[in-house]
Amino acid sequence: MPNTKLEGLFTDLKNKLRNHNGLYGMRREKFIDGFLSASTHGIINKKS
Repeated sequence: MPNTKLEGLFTDLKNKLRNHNGLYGMRREKFIDGFLSASTHGIINKKS
């Protein structure tokens, strides 16, 4: 994965976590795990 795509992925993750700032502990970990799993399996499609 090129560096710019990786940076974009983490920027998107940070924005989503900021929007869901009530997530703590295990729920936050599950959210991150689900987000990264979806992005690596191609479920999250970015608009070009």
